Amino acid sequence: MRPGHFLMLLSAGTLASGTDPLPPESRVTPVKLLDLPAYSEGIVFDSDGAIFVSIRNPHAVLRLPPGSSPKPWLYLQVPNGHKILPDGTHWVAGEGTLVRVAPDGHVLDSVVAGPAGVLQRPNDIALDGHGGFYFTEPQLTQEDRELRLSKVFYMDHQQRMSLVGDSLCYPNGIIVRSDGRLLYVNDSCDSRVYGFPILSPGRLGVRQLFATLPDSGTCSLDGMTLDGSGRLYIAHNGCSRIEVLSPEGQLLRRYLWRPYRK
Repeated sequence: MRPGHFLMLLSAGTLASGTDPLPPESRVTPVKLLDLPAYSEGIVFDSDGAIFVSIRNPHAVLRLPPGSSPKPWLYLQVPNGHKILPDGTHWVAGEGTLVRVAPDGHVLDSVVAGPAGVLQRPNDIALDGHGGFYFTEPQLTQEDRELRLSKVFYMDHQQRMSLVGDSLCYPNGIIVRSDGRLLYVNDSCDSRVYGFPILSPGRLGVRQLFATLPDSGTCSLDGMTLDGSGRLYIAHNGCSRIEVLSPEGQLLRRYLWRPYRK
């Protein structure tokens, strides 16, 4: 996803249906939905089909109902990851905080500290299916990243937070496998994707290397999602690619950004 644009990949079928063979790259063309004023993150959809997207100028989460124009829904400094709970409330990551938000955009709660101290800049969020969620928190300075001081946390439905992963450079995208037994986390520094066995909510086993994306150069892995067949889709920021991995970690497709269809 490029700064200033919100794009969706479409093909001759539904790209992420999960039940069909993946289309070849030649049959997949980005379709521009709308222009945005700045870099975008944290895209989610609610049960009514409204789109929510975090932007950095102004620092806000926009809401786009079907057939309408986007409007500010929540003002938050450096908004990032965003997830919607089954009860309709939202969790949004921002500068130094995680906020719980009502469907109308009213802030219900905020969390600013955890077991490792004050939160710096929580990044992506992954719901666990038990009322809690995992989130990544990369360190802000290059020195701390090189020392691999970045972390992964878990917060349960009672807002009790625990440290569940560390010794990472820049953990970014994060998602729980549909069976709830594995947590995927990618590291933007080295283009690696790790798998953490989920032993119980908020309790992880020893991480294992799931995949290493080739030809990354100065690019970095970003947000991730899964389809119905367990294939993992990763935004490769700076490389203008969507990487698709099999449930076993094999690279299946690389969908390159090309001039989009209007």
